[in-house]
Amino acid sequence: MRQRGMSSIAASTPSSDTPASWSLPAARLLSTAVGPAAAASVLLLESGVVYGAPWAGLLALLFAAALPAGGLIALSRMGVIQDRHVSVQRERFGVFGGIVLSLATCIALLALLRAPVEVIAILLAAIAGLGLAALLNIFLKLSIHLAVATFVVGMQVAFFGEPGWITAVILPALAWSRVRLKAHTWPQVIVGSLAGVLILGLYLEAGKYL
Repeated sequence: MRQRGMSSIAASTPSSDTPASWSLPAARLLSTAVGPAAAASVLLLESGVVYGAPWAGLLALLFAAALPAGGLIALSRMGVIQDRHVSVQRERFGVFGGIVLSLATCIALLALLRAPVEVIAILLAAIAGLGLAALLNIFLKLSIHLAVATFVVGMQVAFFGEPGWITAVILPALAWSRVRLKAHTWPQVIVGSLAGVLILGLYLEAGKYL
């Protein structure tokens, strides 16, 4: 009887190689809180303030973050895509096309309303990023989460100087969350972050001529 009881206790005790029970909810929370829509929203609001046109940041947020995020939620609930993070690689091309259309519409409106060219340039960078992601998506499913987050962290440094580097602490945590959720592998999150660095470099270089 005692041996059977001990066996039952041993079976119910988590093994040392089993992920902690808190890790999956924590990964989900982090992946959503610092997801592309949230990160882009922060950046666009900041850009409007930094460049003296808060209204432009709000308009950009609507077309570049709110509408795409709402569309993804709607598509996932209708079963058109598997989930709002667009985890299925083949579903990404159509989603990217829809987001580019929303961004292009916003760029046209901002240009018509004479918004700061720096805000428009951020949206152009987003289109370039989606184009790069679509190209790389042929070969691997890079992490859009890390691409956007890396770009946003770089922009914090551009906006605020050295203090902006503190936001970089979110990158390894976000990378862990995407791998923990099995949405990506480590190579995929690394490539995503490198894509963000590339687009950031192009944006900053183009900024010299604005």
